Amino acid sequence: MSNDSGNMTTGKESFAMANSGMKEILDSINSLNKSTRLPAEVSPNSNETFDGLYIISVAARIVHMHPQTLRKYEKVGLVQPSRTIGMLRLYSESDIQKLRLIKRLISELKLNLAGVELALAIFERLNDSLSQKNPSYPENSQDFELAKKDIFEIFFGRE
Repeated sequence: MSNDSGNMTTGKESFAMANSGMKEILDSINSLNKSTRLPAEVSPNSNETFDGLYIISVAARIVHMHPQTLRKYEKVGLVQPSRTIGMLRLYSESDIQKLRLIKRLISELKLNLAGVELALAIFERLNDSLSQKNPSYPENSQDFELAKKDIFEIFFGRE
């Protein structure tokens, strides 16, 4: 064998050169991994947000769930991720937040999927009435405030 300068090298020298090149590549990958924070490294209690759309494997890593769990939640109608032309699921930041809420309702409040569906429906109706400032649900009415307080106490144990 010959090296770059045209001199002959032995098998041991070739192996050593290849080994040192491989070591440089691994070192650069390790330094990249240390400086780059991947979604899988987000703590389970983190509410850190990421911009963009995520395929199911990345979304599952962000919320610390199995991809099959995300598929099941879609099947029962708890989340509706958008789709690419090739039918890949794309999860938005609002989908990620909804998945975190679902996880909390299941793990902390011990709700089943039917309970989660009901809770999400209540949250959506409450959010709609707040955002529309519907005259039939005035924000300053005592009934509305009591209902809002009851909902938060039921689901979060506090106001």
